[in-house]
Amino acid sequence: MSYIIQSYMADIIAIPELQRELNPLKDLMALLKIMSTINRFKPDVVHSHLSKAGTISRFAVFICNMFLKKKIIMVHTFHGHVLDSYFTPIKTYIFLIIERLLAKVSDGIVAISSTQKWELSKKYKVADSSKIFLINLGFDLNPFVQANKLKGTLRHQIGVSDDTLLIGLIGRLVPIKNHKMFLDAAKNYLKNAKDKKVKFIIVGDGELRRPLELYSLEMGLKDHVVFYGWEKNIPMIYADLNVLALTSLNEGTPVSIIEAMAASVPVVTTGVGGIKDLLGRIESDQPDGSGFKICERGVLCPKDDSIAFSNALKYITDSDYLSDNCRLTTARDFVIKNYSIERLIYDIDLLYEKLMIGRTPYRN
Repeated sequence: MSYIIQSYMADIIAIPELQRELNPLKDLMALLKIMSTINRFKPDVVHSHLSKAGTISRFAVFICNMFLKKKIIMVHTFHGHVLDSYFTPIKTYIFLIIERLLAKVSDGIVAISSTQKWELSKKYKVADSSKIFLINLGFDLNPFVQANKLKGTLRHQIGVSDDTLLIGLIGRLVPIKNHKMFLDAAKNYLKNAKDKKVKFIIVGDGELRRPLELYSLEMGLKDHVVFYGWEKNIPMIYADLNVLALTSLNEGTPVSIIEAMAASVPVVTTGVGGIKDLLGRIESDQPDGSGFKICERGVLCPKDDSIAFSNALKYITDSDYLSDNCRLTTARDFVIKNYSIERLIYDIDLLYEKLMIGRTPYRN
């Protein structure tokens, strides 16, 4: 992410001890470094993102606020949460208690979808809804809207012809993304579509790459699946995709779906987290027991159901869905209106102003 931040001419202070894995010594060092940074800059607002960084940052602000003359406003954004499908029930409950305690020392909590706000306030009771602010993600979507200019680049790189269907999944290769289901769906799709020229591409990297490559070989998918790795020029990927797939067990608001819609690429996805808010109302259930639903802006499947997912892929590639310009334009216009970087900056600015008005004044 650093190259994105640098593109906006912002300074980065790296804290290498702040890592995803639990490590008491490194976590303590990260806490002390964040407190030192806060003491040096004396910010009006500290805004954290993601679970681990959010935990340590909020604890740091809580400690600093006991000694500083002015109260620092603490805001945390949930881009997803670890309260579903990540850990065992006992471990999940421990994390839930921690999130509830951290919410008490937060001035504002940002949810990135209506579904997520409902989950945090009603389902998991992390905080009262009055403390949770709904702010959609925001991006510079122009490169994706104009992705068609890059058409053919990816296909040339991986040796895929223009008349071959290209179905892709973009994201970290970690358990929560459920790439195994994507491979299972690919296997089933190929079994029922032997007359089609199709290639499946996995864009991204992570701890499960080697196990997934081996599983792909076991499934006889060697000639049908490409493990592409990371790519900075993501619009180039969308320029050649016929379908974006997402098989996650849990999500906040998936960036890949927003990008795909901006690039006018059809979406087939599991209906978890804030995905339903992106896809819109359900237009029809498939009466033949196929297991998927047609929505305003994409196709929705149950999580961890590779058969329903392959049925959805078959439907979307067999019907006129891929050429339904009206539907694709509707999806593109929706994300341009609701997920622009300008709108995000405006909403965040309003939130900071609102929280600053109620801030505890300077101590004597």
